[in-house]
Amino acid sequence: ARSEIEVPYQLSKIDEGVAWVSSYWGYNTPKLVYDGDSYYTVALWGAEQATGTGVLYKFQDGEWRRGYSWDDLNYQPGMLLLDNQRHLILIYPRINDSPVILRSIEPGDIDHFEAIPVPAAINKAGYMGVGIHDDRIVLGYIGDPDTFSFTVAWFDLATQTWSGPHVIAPAQRQQEPWTTWLYPIVQPDAAGIHLAVSNNADL
Repeated sequence: ARSEIEVPYQLSKIDEGVAWVSSYWGYNTPKLVYDGDSYYTVALWGAEQATGTGVLYKFQDGEWRRGYSWDDLNYQPGMLLLDNQRHLILIYPRINDSPVILRSIEPGDIDHFEAIPVPAAINKAGYMGVGIHDDRIVLGYIGDPDTFSFTVAWFDLATQTWSGPHVIAPAQRQQEPWTTWLYPIVQPDAAGIHLAVSNNADL
């Protein structure tokens, strides 16, 4: 006979507000990181896309605290990574512009960040997913909104250098599997980059 195993859990309220689209999980990853002491997550608030605001949160001593906030979002909330020094990496796309990559000044800091410059070739990076391995930040995204070609680029924190963007799949809509990929889950490792992606649902 199969026995039922009860898994303990605890719910906590992070925040509340008006969100025109899914405020936490919607459309991209990763959204939750843990540095050994605290949890961090992000949200998107606002009644419409044009006025959307992102917010960073930290869970410490039994409660969630609001930190850094930003606007000019492009449909999806920000994404979070941790580097080898436990600094937060906050990445978010913008409307009709290149994405923003920020690194916290100190480990655990959710209020003060420095910008990582993004090359002009990474423009209008929509439907993003990001990952990190050995301080190599990897972006997967739709680089051309007219064709939905799928693109990757990565940044080495140690050398402060970019590679890419590289087109992995020029979009084609004539035969299956279509390559108009959306919202990737990006997992880099020592050997390369692993991607889980979905097709354009409109097709």
